Amino acid sequence: MKKTIHAAALAAFLFLPMTAFAAETKGGVTEKTFIDVLKEGGWCMYPIGLFSVATVWLIIDLWIRTNPKKMTPEEDVQTARQLFLAGDYVGAYQSMKAAISPFAQVVRAALGSVGHGKAATEEALMAEVD
Repeated sequence: MKKTIHAAALAAFLFLPMTAFAAETKGGVTEKTFIDVLKEGGWCMYPIGLFSVATVWLIIDLWIRTNPKKMTPEEDVQTARQLFLAGDYVGAYQSMKAAISPFAQVVRAALGSVGHGKAATEEALMAEVD
């Protein structure tokens, strides 16, 4: 819920200047909305406006999807750490297989090639990170 509120606040902050365009007239100030500015620009402003809104949406969406809590959940890190310290590599592989985070995918790829040597493990790890 907090992420949605933060994303909405960020979007409002980014679009607020677009609603604050003003042109002075003899009687005072006339406010123009984002749509008014698009209409004044002609047909080429419609794709530019659409791409601007899409860019802001993509930035917010990618930020939400790739924050550190999503990439390396503390639960997965603690589970892997405990199983590695106990020497239970099979258990670590099975628990990472059940998890869905990118961290779990990388650890699972590395553990899958441990029996083939250090070079193979590093190669599998880097291939999964890529």
